[in-house]
Amino acid sequence: MTYPVFVGVGEHDELFSVDATKALYEEICSKNKEFAILLGAKHAHFGETSFDSMYNWIKNTFE
Repeated sequence: MTYPVFVGVGEHDELFSVDATKALYEEICSKNKEFAILLGAKHAHFGETSFDSMYNWIKNTFE
């Protein structure tokens, strides 16, 4: 796979553990990938800091 991939997981995610999400990330064969633990975030609730890391990745990847 050559598509860019961003995998983020909330630090306090109620559905997916950080370890399980990291294991999934490691199985992705794309060389253009990034893993982020979104500090203070839950599964679908995250703050500006999380948006910043996602925005910066999108900006840097697709500019």
